Amino acid sequence: MQIKSLAWEFLLKNDIEDFQQNVESAIALVKRKGWRIYSYKEHPELLKEFDVEQYASARNGFTYVYHNGEFIIFYRDELPYNEKIFVIMHEIGHIEAHHTYAGCILGQGNTIWETDSQEQEANIFACECLAPSCILTSLGVDTVEKLKRLELLPDRYNSLQIAEMHREEGELKCGLCREIRKKYQEYIRKFKRERMKEQSIRLMRSPVPYIAVILVMALTVEQALANGYTPCSVCNPPDGQD
Repeated sequence: MQIKSLAWEFLLKNDIEDFQQNVESAIALVKRKGWRIYSYKEHPELLKEFDVEQYASARNGFTYVYHNGEFIIFYRDELPYNEKIFVIMHEIGHIEAHHTYAGCILGQGNTIWETDSQEQEANIFACECLAPSCILTSLGVDTVEKLKRLELLPDRYNSLQIAEMHREEGELKCGLCREIRKKYQEYIRKFKRERMKEQSIRLMRSPVPYIAVILVMALTVEQALANGYTPCSVCNPPDGQD
């Protein structure tokens, strides 16, 4: 709950309009916080200076803690677009959670268990910033398939976020959740309007309405014949007059 609360507070305090983040807005967010951010290819000389070239080659991103306490986020250039966004938010999670660092790499603990725990927390932070569970509940997004269609998270995190939602349903009634829903109420309304519009279009394109009309008409004719009515001369003209 603590890392989720941290993510929700981050959303409330920062100027994040909705969850359709792009790389540019994520980078701008980092810079507004007073941190530096570079892709691996943007400043390879820094990787060499910091002696982290080998470390970077095995990872999609990391945060280097400079000697004056400055945070510098690095990320791999070749990542898929939404993976880049996730990596950036993941690293922001490390910073916001005040994770430990060893060898100037943020999130590295003194034990494997501590490192893994901090990585998991950073993942939860990123998921909750990009696809907050309390917002997903308001949108009716409660399955992996529904979340995947929104394209808010890299594929491998969709099932994790849905599982986390169902595991911690009690959290969704807290005061912080209500604040999040209030802040993003227009986003929720817009999503629901668009969903209703899409459903209306699908319904109009579906053969079901026409089948229903035909069935109603067929039942009506059967009932009319059973009551002794016959077609008029327009519907069933005499021979030779059609």
